[in-house]
Amino acid sequence: MDGGVANIPALGAAPIAIRVGTYIVRPGRRGDDRESFRISPQLVDELFEAAGRGVFNGLYPDIGAVRDAARMATEAAGAVNVLEAHPDVDYLLIHGALVNPVSRYSDMEDDEGKVIPFPEFSRSSLERLVPFMDPKPAGEQAQFIPVYLEQLLRLVRNSGVVCGVVERPGYSTSVCAALLDAMPDHTLGPLIPDPPAKWREWFLNTVKRLGISDSLLLRCVLEEGEATIPVSIDRNELRRAPPKWKQTIARYPPPFVSYILPSEWAGPIRAEIFHKDIPQFRSIAEFLMHSSMLLPGYAFPVGLDTADKFAKIPNWMGRPVTSRMMVSALKAALDSGDHKQIDALRHLLCGTQRDFFFRPKP
Repeated sequence: MDGGVANIPALGAAPIAIRVGTYIVRPGRRGDDRESFRISPQLVDELFEAAGRGVFNGLYPDIGAVRDAARMATEAAGAVNVLEAHPDVDYLLIHGALVNPVSRYSDMEDDEGKVIPFPEFSRSSLERLVPFMDPKPAGEQAQFIPVYLEQLLRLVRNSGVVCGVVERPGYSTSVCAALLDAMPDHTLGPLIPDPPAKWREWFLNTVKRLGISDSLLLRCVLEEGEATIPVSIDRNELRRAPPKWKQTIARYPPPFVSYILPSEWAGPIRAEIFHKDIPQFRSIAEFLMHSSMLLPGYAFPVGLDTADKFAKIPNWMGRPVTSRMMVSALKAALDSGDHKQIDALRHLLCGTQRDFFFRPKP
């Protein structure tokens, strides 16, 4: 499963076009029922209530945070939909992290110190994002942090194995630190001259000082066909949590993270699972390893590569969506009767395009 977001730069983050593509395949089976493709959910909408107050009035300042929240909530909804619509699914692979940090997606202050609340999901959006919740959340409970929590808890309660797969190297050292903590002193003692506690501190400080990421270090440690044991990583540390959401963020399930090296000619991929799926980790790692070997020169599960191409929204499809949203925004501005908003939107939509073909000839 993978999500695709259309590039809609003109109107900020309130309107969004996103779809979640799912590729379901039954290895070893032949015939028309071997594989199927589906798009669910598919949204071209204004997901947040704040958007209803006008394109330029009352929007949350951090546009990137609003777009990311919409994408993560929609992809999590797609994962829940797949598992509940297809209870026979054994493994659900998600392109991306299984659990994302959420402290960023909360209230913020403007330059004058005024608190601007994070926008709430609209009623129509909640019908698609959390159809299993009745009644639907309202007020602050309709914001991203509590809604995303309910989606993750729904995935945890499902019997299917859910695994997030990431191929892009990050800059974190949290996995190496957790692996060191998981190694007992009697294992490290014969290998190093210093006491294990002192050596751990020196090693982690050196890794951070030199900027050595988890993926880079484990690329040097792992050999082809090897994987690290899954270790718990706290992606939502309470010390970073906004005070109003500390109790909610404390309920977030920690992912168990492993690095797997399918090919000596490529970097390791990161796999994330929930605690309930640890007994199946060996079969998950073998499945990821062998399905990654099917792509020569590119170590990534072939099913996720297929879903990625299926879900991507190309520019030729995104341009009509942008045009439709521009018309809808202009109509909403005209209906409001706010002359300032109409003028601002008119200037935005009718401004000069800085395109190569519009450049004056010498």
